[in-house]
Amino acid sequence: VGDVHAEFLGGTREGVFRAKCEIFENLAPDGVAILNGDDALLNTVTLPQRIVRCGESAHADVRVSALRDRGIDGIACTVITERAEYQLNIPAPGRHMIYAASLAVAVGEELGLSVPEIERGVALYEPAGSRMRVHRLSGDRRLLDDCYNANPQSMSAALRVLAASEGKKIAVLGDMKELGELTESAHRAMGELCASSLSASTPAASRTPHTRAPSGIPTRRARSTRRELRSRRAASCCARRRTPCT
Repeated sequence: VGDVHAEFLGGTREGVFRAKCEIFENLAPDGVAILNGDDALLNTVTLPQRIVRCGESAHADVRVSALRDRGIDGIACTVITERAEYQLNIPAPGRHMIYAASLAVAVGEELGLSVPEIERGVALYEPAGSRMRVHRLSGDRRLLDDCYNANPQSMSAALRVLAASEGKKIAVLGDMKELGELTESAHRAMGELCASSLSASTPAASRTPHTRAPSGIPTRRARSTRRELRSRRAASCCARRRTPCT
């Protein structure tokens, strides 16, 4: 449970939590709730239905262990349930992805999928839209696109992935909306995270000043990056429509 949309939900994370819990009103009597077992608020949930908790905590029913962080290329981990053990290779960066993967294991087991089917499904994961999508550009450059619906939790996760990656790093940040009274403190916290994580991870020789475009990317490289991304988007659109690109 994060702070996203807090402005319209009482201005607190607890308000977001209460709104999320409304989903249980439509859970069938014989249904199952699959929850993040490392979240303090979600751990307070009690239901007449069965609950499966996923995470690294000792009480988790779907237990994550043996994390191997591969940086921008993704993360691997072991997931153990009452039924089986899974070796997962998640092709998306960020430690937070272990929660999506362990929840997927729990759902897969509920649907009767086999161990190979679940492991293969996780390995074939592709990010949706602009959520931790890695674009590999010319000149050995990589663009981490995580601009969908920014909030403190998603932005801090993206910054940590960037800080842990190799090479020169540039963070291009926008506003985080709908945070209400949390707005100022949340933006300040992101600035402090940038200052501590990116400065600490970047060698002094790589922090020399550059003339920057408004987006924060060196001017010549910014134009090249925009052209390359426009070309990719156009090709993707044509592929979806199955029409020739003009």
